[in-house]
Amino acid sequence: MRLAEHTVVSAAYALADRTLTRALIPRIREETLALLGSGAPVPPTLLDEVLASLDPEPRGVLLSAARYHGDVFRRLAALGDPASAVHLYGVRDGDRTAAERAAVWEGAAATAARPANTVPRPNRLSTPGPYARKDLTKASGGSGGEGTLPWSTLVGVDEYRLAELLRSGIPSGAFPADRVLREIGPARRVLCGLPHGHEGVRAALGAQVARLGSDFAPWRALFVLLPRFSGSVTELVDAALAEVPKHQGRPWPKPMAPEFPSRRQQGGRAAWLHLYDAADHGTRCALGAHMDLRAIQQLLLWHSPSPELRAHIVRSRGASVLAGIASDWGTPAEVIEELIPYNDPDVNAALFLHTELTPAQRRHILSGRRWQDGRSVDTPTADRLPLTESLVDGVRESARRTWLLACCDSGDPLLYRILLGSPRAKVHTPALELHMLLRLWERHGPGAVRELLDETDFPGRRQQARHPLSPSTVEAGRTALEADGPAPLRAAYERAAGPAGRADFLCDKGAGTERDDLEKAVDLFAEEIGPGPLPWAELEAMHGAKPLHDRILVRLAALDGCPAALAEASALAALRLSHPHYRPRRAGKPPTASEMLAKYPLQLDKGGCRWLEKAHHLGQITLPEVVRSGFPAQVAVAFLSRALVPADTSGTTADADTRTGTEEIREARREVAALAAEHLSDDPEGWALALRLIPEFEGTLPDLLLASGAVVS
Repeated sequence: MRLAEHTVVSAAYALADRTLTRALIPRIREETLALLGSGAPVPPTLLDEVLASLDPEPRGVLLSAARYHGDVFRRLAALGDPASAVHLYGVRDGDRTAAERAAVWEGAAATAARPANTVPRPNRLSTPGPYARKDLTKASGGSGGEGTLPWSTLVGVDEYRLAELLRSGIPSGAFPADRVLREIGPARRVLCGLPHGHEGVRAALGAQVARLGSDFAPWRALFVLLPRFSGSVTELVDAALAEVPKHQGRPWPKPMAPEFPSRRQQGGRAAWLHLYDAADHGTRCALGAHMDLRAIQQLLLWHSPSPELRAHIVRSRGASVLAGIASDWGTPAEVIEELIPYNDPDVNAALFLHTELTPAQRRHILSGRRWQDGRSVDTPTADRLPLTESLVDGVRESARRTWLLACCDSGDPLLYRILLGSPRAKVHTPALELHMLLRLWERHGPGAVRELLDETDFPGRRQQARHPLSPSTVEAGRTALEADGPAPLRAAYERAAGPAGRADFLCDKGAGTERDDLEKAVDLFAEEIGPGPLPWAELEAMHGAKPLHDRILVRLAALDGCPAALAEASALAALRLSHPHYRPRRAGKPPTASEMLAKYPLQLDKGGCRWLEKAHHLGQITLPEVVRSGFPAQVAVAFLSRALVPADTSGTTADADTRTGTEEIREARREVAALAAEHLSDDPEGWALALRLIPEFEGTLPDLLLASGAVVS
């Protein structure tokens, strides 16, 4: 069986006189012992009876909890009971204050000696000092100079060790560059491992390249031989010159497209490019007409061609060869800004698919507009850049929200269908939906808008009759079609993208159950339309016309710049939301605290009711209202037991006198006393029955007293 709350039992004893108190103790013994062992106030009459009783159990329970009650502690100390003095005095220094120990000594000086402090002083523990750093420096050993590496160390080593030896041995003079080219193989590993910034290496390679000339045939033979050739670089050039007739008039062998992302491999193509770098400008320009796109990509990315050579390649091969530069997510922003002005579809596709563009750059590329004078400019539909098939496929298969949102500014019906059919991204703001229709109208006319609004089957989206655009956007689009002009659509967009539309969106999306819903709504609007200040004036006007949702009010109050009217309303909204049984609604006027008190059951929390405490503190309910309407009765009584504490049971007399002096408290006390007198009078059986019923009773306090009185009568 559940026992009544300690605060409820305390309130009952506070209302009882001495005779009724004496009669109640044996009838509700378990509840009384629980009260004495808790931190709830012990009314004076109950304390007198326990101290005067010969029953050791209540007194022992009271003694064990004496430290919770200032008045109980003083009464027990004044008794001077030797059996209680040690417990009251405390063992450790922090158990009691000096005043409390003085009170115990005054009461027990005649019968008890002062106990010694048995707790030893804490020893000051010495902490280990910091570890001494060991001297790891090595002493210099002698005055001998560097020795010359033996030539044999270059023979039979792997490519990594060979590169290490060449890059240290050639600059130091241990290995002459021209001898390395004559004697060390395989040529591919040597070419990839050489220190190409060294003057001797450049001269030695230049001599070999000069033998090849500017005709493509020996260079083609060189490229074909490189992967499997085991001899030296000199021998490789000899072999290539010998096979020139086989390669006359033939194109690049097995041409390859650019690689995304590009890998810096040390293979035959890289070795060929090292020889290419050693040729003169005229030879490199002549060979550039024959190179495949993979070779051009690696040349531009890893071999730092001169501006003149790069410009020649772009003129001769077209700007699309620069697409290979946009090869990975690490592409620098300055390279991206250098490539966009070329206005080339292939370059734009590579930039979009393989580099970290800004949202504005992504919107620019998908719109097909041209870049001029450092910005995206309005471009007639006929002059817009086409989107490559690879770019469209990349957008269709993407799960990146930033990629798909960039479709909204394109005015492209195909991209719109990809976005609206994608299960991975959704347009949240009405403003962006309206912007999509405007762009479509501007680029393709009203017929394209009508087709989009009439269509409900979008690839990737489950078949359903409802259009993926919001009903308000569809309605605005049809209104514009009926008006035979985009003016209504533009007006709707301007409102939706302005402060009023921002306020509408925040109120619609920011009232969810998640704590960060408003923050998410702010971020969504900023992502889709652009950042901006919170529309405080519009929010305040909306609240004046119709109360904002309680969650919106509470979340707005936590933000800088919240108007006083909204901050004041948020306090009441927070009160409503703190009730465990209240569920806010988007429509209608929120209930008052008095209406909630009569409608929703209260919840007990640590011997009280936090919601009642907040509501009373804010002046939204009165104590007599709690007496009459609060339910269940146990929670109402638990709250009232604290709110109506009599002056002589409080540890702080001045505070109790202040509360007792209020008319509200006096009125509530009179009402409770009148109810008790009317239904229970001085019958201890009725009081005991009420305390036994109250843990499970779901009605109000008047209902409880009425039922208890009716049973015992």
